[in-house]
Amino acid sequence: MTLPPASSLTASPAPNTDETQGAEQRYRALFEQSPLSIQIFAPDGRTLAVNRAWETLWGLTADALADYNVLHDAQLEQKGILPYIRRGFAGEACAIPAVAYDPGQPVPFERVRWVRAFIQPVKDAAGTVGEVVLFHEDVTESKRAENNLRASEDRLERVLETNADGILIADKDGRMVFANQAAERILGLTRDAITHRTYRDPELKTTFLDGTPIPPDQSPTARALFGGETVRDFPVAFERPGGGPRAVLRLNAAPLTDAAGNVSGAVTSLSDMTHQTLAELALVESEHRLRFLADAMPQIVWTARPDGALDYYNQRWYEYTGLTFEQTQGWGWQPVLHPNDVGPCTERWTRSYTTGEPYQTEYRFRRASDGAYRWHLGRALPQRDPATGTIVRWVGTCTDIDDQKRAAEAAHASEAALRESEERSRLVVDTALDAVVAMDAEGRITRWNAQSEVTFGWTANEAVGRLMADLIIPHQYRDAHWSGLAKFLETGTGPVLNQRIEITALNRNGDEFPVELAISPLKTGEAISFSAFIRDITARKQAENDLRASAQENARLLDEVQQNARRQRAFLADVLRAVTEGRLRLCETEADLPVLAAPIGDPVALTAHTLRALRRTVRQAADLAALPDERWQDLLTSAGEATMNAVVHAGENNGEARVLADTIGGTVQVWVRDHGPGIPIERLHRATLERGYTTAGTMGHGFWLMLKTCDRVYLLTGPTGTTVVLEQARIPPEPEWLTRDDDALIGVA
Repeated sequence: MTLPPASSLTASPAPNTDETQGAEQRYRALFEQSPLSIQIFAPDGRTLAVNRAWETLWGLTADALADYNVLHDAQLEQKGILPYIRRGFAGEACAIPAVAYDPGQPVPFERVRWVRAFIQPVKDAAGTVGEVVLFHEDVTESKRAENNLRASEDRLERVLETNADGILIADKDGRMVFANQAAERILGLTRDAITHRTYRDPELKTTFLDGTPIPPDQSPTARALFGGETVRDFPVAFERPGGGPRAVLRLNAAPLTDAAGNVSGAVTSLSDMTHQTLAELALVESEHRLRFLADAMPQIVWTARPDGALDYYNQRWYEYTGLTFEQTQGWGWQPVLHPNDVGPCTERWTRSYTTGEPYQTEYRFRRASDGAYRWHLGRALPQRDPATGTIVRWVGTCTDIDDQKRAAEAAHASEAALRESEERSRLVVDTALDAVVAMDAEGRITRWNAQSEVTFGWTANEAVGRLMADLIIPHQYRDAHWSGLAKFLETGTGPVLNQRIEITALNRNGDEFPVELAISPLKTGEAISFSAFIRDITARKQAENDLRASAQENARLLDEVQQNARRQRAFLADVLRAVTEGRLRLCETEADLPVLAAPIGDPVALTAHTLRALRRTVRQAADLAALPDERWQDLLTSAGEATMNAVVHAGENNGEARVLADTIGGTVQVWVRDHGPGIPIERLHRATLERGYTTAGTMGHGFWLMLKTCDRVYLLTGPTGTTVVLEQARIPPEPEWLTRDDDALIGVA
């Protein structure tokens, strides 16, 4: 799957025939008129020939190179390019990475430009290098676009990402013999780690996009090597060795043949740019090699007669358009264009072939596979008769630039969105109700919004450029401010960053006032700044203090009310207990309720239809505790009255009743608990002592009857419900007043 550079060209003598001379003349014309810059060297480093594209690229003529030797170029040595040149002169074809060439260097330029190249030795049949061919490509605009895009990515926090292209070449056994720098980056391997592997190496793991493994014989490299097949636009997923991120690559592969036409290797491109290198090699090869490499390229290559009629397309044209040569020869290419591009394109092409000026334009071609129109860059140069200067042919290319245009449009849209966002942010900051202050890494104020002027009393003109510590930070916090700033610049952390704190600040009069502060750091490239949002909380603090004082006063009054209520309730409890001779016990909490150890039966829900079950449980408990008949019958009367009261006041199924018994001591309890509104304290004396009184507006005897028929009635009532405990002993207890001592009686009196 990995490919090295193309194999070296082998030159061999050709028969001296008219046909051969015509072919040589044509190839020489292609060399001269090629839009690609080509420079041919002797084995000792002298320049033998350059084409017109070279002269245009470098702004020189061949005469200026009379004393120039590429093997002794100090600029190339300094830029690290000379080792690649020497490899070419040593017989190795290799790609030369793009570098910037500056004005005033050994080869003068009109402006700084970036150039990348490919060097190709030409060998004779014995393998001796007879000439070295150097192909140049001016990538200045591409580099500028990359730099602009990278700057845009920094501002937009890497909204867009770009991937470079890679080229791999395999020998006839499938072993990688070349990998360019882009391939190293894309595959995540060094060149040495790539070139010792075969395309079948398990660490070069590729799969279909759905994760299905690609059989070795179906990989593009294998199909090119062993099937002689040209494979185009083959999408794969690639897992980098060592657990790097998966990459989706588009592969193009084609077989390489020697002079005898035998497959000697395969070239695989990991992007749509490798065809340019192949095309550059093709320009110095035979027509067969030229057509073969042109057909292997994803770029469209064409030629036209002097009258503008097209007479040749490479295979890519037919694959892209789905049309035949007969359909598109001459001017038959026009239907492939977008309707809006036919007129401008035809006008531009007509002007070029009639005047001889270079042709360049952009247009959209319809792709046959899906009907989509994709942008292409069309370029063509005239091939002229060396003797007369008459145009004999046009050579042109169509390069798919749709992805680049969309990326540029997206970058432009992103920049516009960023500018709009920055303007909105400025408006938000300027109209914010909080003071917004920006500070640089030296502690100087760089922004001061309108609310800052209101909050601190300094105008923006007065504040911007001054140290924040001197202007608004109280003296007791300045040392901490400077130490915190130094710590952040050293470690990237700070004790008060990205959180809200309350602190004091200074106004213009030197008065301290409370503020709420939030500080956020911002790193843009190498620059560090800080944004502080500051809110004057003087009024809020005063309100909090007032609220706190009010709450304390309310708490005091509530405690006083609760104490009065407890005293009132305790007094009422004593009165009720005394009046009922100890029968009625008013309880404050659950802990005041008496609990016998043994429950009898299951709890019974409070409904009008469950009293019978409760009566049976009471009778069972009375038998176990050996209560006399009249005693348990009185208890049943009280239990019925208590449960009916609960149902009337709280509603059905809003409580329960249960029975407990002390069988040894001879005592039975009936617990009736509801979740109703309870008995208000101001009505307790009437509800418990007044015969027939009810808070529900119904007829009944209520507590008066319970106190007449039970030994003890315990009452716990409140806003969340009422609990009544009826207690009946085997032997009636003596009245409480008989068991009190004289001191207690005096206390009651």
